[in-house]
Amino acid sequence: MFPRRWSEDASIREVVEAMLADDADALAVAEEAGRRMGSGLALLIDALNPQIIVLGSLAVALGERILHAAREVVAEEHCRRRWPRAKSFHRLLAHISAMWRL
Repeated sequence: MFPRRWSEDASIREVVEAMLADDADALAVAEEAGRRMGSGLALLIDALNPQIIVLGSLAVALGERILHAAREVVAEEHCRRRWPRAKSFHRLLAHISAMWRL
C-alpha cells in the first residue's frame, strides 16, 4: 500500500509513528493490517478455542487504530461459521476489547 509514500525499505517504526500521528495513509495501512490480523485470530479461535488472546505491545500502542478492524473481522468470521460456543466467543471479544484500557 502506498508505494509512493513508503519504500520497501521503510521501517516499521516510521509507519507506526505515522499511525500514532493519525496520518490518513498510515491509518489505511493500520486498518488493512487489523483486518488481516483479525483473519488470523479467527483461525486461531476456531482451531484452539482460547479463553483469552494476549496481544503484544504494538497492538496495545496502536489501540483502536488496528484493533477495531481486527475485532470486526473476528466477529464476521464468527457469524459466518455460526460458532457453537457463542457465550465463550462473546467473552473472548470482550477480553479483546478490554485489553487496551490498561
